Amino acid sequence: MKKYFFLLFIFFLLMLGCKKDKDTQAPVVKIISPNENQNFMVGDTIQLNFEITDDTKIESVNISIIDENQIPILPNFLLLNISNGSRLNQLIPIDNTAITSGNYFISIRVSDGKNEQTYFRKIYINELPLKRKAVFFISENSGQFQVNKIDSAFAIQFAYPLSGDFIGSAIDSKNKLLVTAGEFTGKLQSANTQSYSVNWSENPITSSTPYYRGISRGNDLNFVSYATGFIKGFDYTGAIKYTSTSDQGVYIPLKTGVSSKYILNEQTKVVGIGKKLVLYYYPSGIDKQEVNFTGDVVAIYPKKEDEFFVFYNVASIGKISIYSVSSNSITYTYSSPSLNRIISSLALSGNNFLVGTDNGIYSFQYNPTNFIPFISSIKADKIKYDEANNEIIIAAKNKMYFYDYASVLLQNTVTTADSICDLQVLYNR
Repeated sequence: MKKYFFLLFIFFLLMLGCKKDKDTQAPVVKIISPNENQNFMVGDTIQLNFEITDDTKIESVNISIIDENQIPILPNFLLLNISNGSRLNQLIPIDNTAITSGNYFISIRVSDGKNEQTYFRKIYINELPLKRKAVFFISENSGQFQVNKIDSAFAIQFAYPLSGDFIGSAIDSKNKLLVTAGEFTGKLQSANTQSYSVNWSENPITSSTPYYRGISRGNDLNFVSYATGFIKGFDYTGAIKYTSTSDQGVYIPLKTGVSSKYILNEQTKVVGIGKKLVLYYYPSGIDKQEVNFTGDVVAIYPKKEDEFFVFYNVASIGKISIYSVSSNSITYTYSSPSLNRIISSLALSGNNFLVGTDNGIYSFQYNPTNFIPFISSIKADKIKYDEANNEIIIAAKNKMYFYDYASVLLQNTVTTADSICDLQVLYNR
């Protein structure tokens, strides 16, 4: 009997030992600084101070800055071999110039090897004030195309040559990239706006017809139309993040408009006469509907998620229409004798536009409708708005004009050696 009780006693001690060895408590973090909702500016350095304790040990600490969707916006910091009860000081440079103003969180994930816990501290980060870094333009001389830069002193600098021909461009200020597309022989390529090195490129398939048919930008992607029937959306690395197809062999995609929910594309028949507007879901690329269309599109802009403005010409008469997703039809068209042929256009908002025509630049307001002369002396090939300086930048043949938007007073004129095919404004973010 004594032996039996002795064995029970030993078993009891062993059970106590097992329970004692079982670790169920996660490390505890006390954040000392920064304060809750403390304000920072891009370019600042966060001084993170915190204390960490555990009943056994600290195996790892992972520190990150995340947005409200829990997506990291800065590189993580992994700390190892931390002494129990330590007070830590970690400097976190806010060096991502693409950060926009808003609420963010310092995330501190701690582990003792068996248990893990994440602690948060809410902060507010203010974006960098928007600044124009440069204006890039593509020029052409006897079929030779090149990229040029206008600096802050309005001096022209040669940037790099383009091989083959040219059809259009797009700018990605966040990643400091200029994307250019050829037509028959020119590459689709993305180049760094600082080093001018090629980030990624794609060669056209040479034939008797143009290979690249249009390029536009939206939703942080560069959308390219192909003669083979594809519309592809490329991210800054050159990865394809969106694909849709036309009725291949029958229709070719051309100009594209991008909203957060849809892609509206102008398409023309491969053989014969005939056009249509085709609507695709974004980001799936599945086609939703289409409608017959007459005219040559200059540009397509989203009015809101389920409506698009279409700027186009029928013969020599310019028209401005609204395409409605819900009715799959043109629900509004503005056409005036003074509008003439549209050469270029610029969306200032969902209600206000500038329209370059054969007889000058006009300001168009949709609601209430207003169409008045803006700059009558210039026939604009390209129009851009510089929101950092509230300026309108106009390309006309071999000249570039910088106008104050509010006063419509000329600020600067730049004359180039060759004709200007396209221009893009590069910002600091």
